[in-house]
Amino acid sequence: MTHGQDLIHGDLHTGSIMINEQDTRVIDPEFSFIGPMAYDLVALIQNLVPNYLTHFAHTKDTVKRQEYQNYVLQTIADIWHKFSTKFNKV
Repeated sequence: MTHGQDLIHGDLHTGSIMINEQDTRVIDPEFSFIGPMAYDLVALIQNLVPNYLTHFAHTKDTVKRQEYQNYVLQTIADIWHKFSTKFNKV
């Protein structure tokens, strides 16, 4: 925890993460570098925020929009909580 640098993906976003019920893979590591540990975490979250915001314009059905936006917000919260839980175990 005294070293803020780590090997990071460098371009982590929802299009770089492949998930199914058995496995998770991260692809396209060509921008990897040694950098701040939270870089990838913040990059992934900042990719989800516009997804949340655009549904004010793209989803006219308010119930469907709220359900989807809640899903996105819960995903952001889950990412943060799982990261912080594992980080604090170190």
